[in-house]
Amino acid sequence: MVLPVAWLIMRGQALPALVLFVLAGVSDGLDGYLAKRFGWTTTLGSYLDPLADKFLLVTVFIILGVVNKVPWWLIVLILMRDLTILLGAWAYIRLVGPLQISPLLSSKANTFFQIVLCIGVLSSMAFSREWLSVLNQVLVFIVLLTVLVSGVEYVYRWSMLARRNGKNHSRMDDVL
Repeated sequence: MVLPVAWLIMRGQALPALVLFVLAGVSDGLDGYLAKRFGWTTTLGSYLDPLADKFLLVTVFIILGVVNKVPWWLIVLILMRDLTILLGAWAYIRLVGPLQISPLLSSKANTFFQIVLCIGVLSSMAFSREWLSVLNQVLVFIVLLTVLVSGVEYVYRWSMLARRNGKNHSRMDDVL
């Protein structure tokens, strides 16, 4: 639903975009529940599902930036955090070895508040309520905090793990 949501936002059709965005979230949650409940999980799915979720969120944030509904500095910070996590995981795997990647609580909170902010902004666009604009300003601040906390926490935890488990400490010290 990434392209339809993006297209609807660009065309100023906030209510249908909101409905599709929420529907995507609900279907993702149902998919995750069913996969865990009945053991319908695959290694490929464990990589593709979070990538699809991230692609939807990043696309919606970028489009909301294009239509001047979310500040660009926040979008840049979100992208920098995600890129830092990807590059950190790549460096760890390359220099240390396999990395068991599991989302941190701060990262889950960050994703939750990013979703809530997207819903809030789309709702504000669809319904033009002043209290939604105020709520969105608070959510921007909360997303800023959770982006920073979760990004720093990933860097710190993986750095400590790399120092503890590093096969070649001299190569690790050059990177860290």
